[in-house]
Amino acid sequence: MKTLASQVLASIGAVFESMDSAETDMLMDSLLHAKRVFVVGRGRTGMIAGAFAMRLMHLGFDIYVVGEVATPRITRNDLLIACSGSGEVRMVQQMVRIAKQAGAETILVTYNPKSTIGRCVSRTVSIPAFVEGTGNRESSDILFPLGSMFEESLLLYLDLIVLMLMRRLKITERVMAERHTNLE
Repeated sequence: MKTLASQVLASIGAVFESMDSAETDMLMDSLLHAKRVFVVGRGRTGMIAGAFAMRLMHLGFDIYVVGEVATPRITRNDLLIACSGSGEVRMVQQMVRIAKQAGAETILVTYNPKSTIGRCVSRTVSIPAFVEGTGNRESSDILFPLGSMFEESLLLYLDLIVLMLMRRLKITERVMAERHTNLE
């Protein structure tokens, strides 16, 4: 297990080494200037987007997850962060179009910035995570099955955004914990 873990961590480390810090600066700036923030994604990527939304709520952002029943109408001065590895998920594509028509800023976090959604959004953040396999390989000697390298990199990247926001906004874990749900 330790050898495999070292290989996985080295691979994810290489992804972060090759990322463009200007894209992260842009995402941070957009988050800090948005009136409200909406996130969207599907499948496992959507669950990671939801986890990011929860942390933004803990930081005090006015945040919504697209598809939840209490999500309001997106408007001008809002930000939609779309998470899609392939950048080809139709539902995410449709939400980006609606957000753009409403005048909201749109950002795609993806491994495929030249995708259909990538060509549609205001800006992109590229997580250059190689996506292994299509589910058709016979070998079990892979590190990341079915796109999980992107998903794991996305989770770590969005957690790093939260850490950077905590520092910039001088928000402690104690303050965040006070915003955590008590309806459990």
